[in-house]
Amino acid sequence: MAHMAAKGWYSGSTHVHMNYGGNLHNTLENLMMMSAAEDQDVVNEQVANKDNRVLDHQFFVPGGGPHPLSKPDRLLVVGEEYRPPFYGHIFMFGMKDHLISPFTTGYEGTAIESLYPSNTDIFRKAKAQGPR
Repeated sequence: MAHMAAKGWYSGSTHVHMNYGGNLHNTLENLMMMSAAEDQDVVNEQVANKDNRVLDHQFFVPGGGPHPLSKPDRLLVVGEEYRPPFYGHIFMFGMKDHLISPFTTGYEGTAIESLYPSNTDIFRKAKAQGPR
């Protein structure tokens, strides 16, 4: 009906976790295929914890830019979601050097029961990798 990208509007997913389903072993190639099927221009895959696992960390590529699997018409970015239960979850994309640890904190009755680090602390760690 309308070519929205030609008008400067782009579609995409800002909150994608490929492998939260327990026994799923999805790949970035498959994620790009699904994104193409949905006619998305941008897909933001997020490394994050799920219970006692950190999922998809192996897909992070240092450098801060688009992932090498990006296509001219489809941008793939692998970033990170920090998931504390108190402050709210945050996203970080464009990190040049490494993922930020810890991936989560604060779960009552566990070894990580703490309100530290806050979202601000995590943002500072990400920003310390330099502007993009």
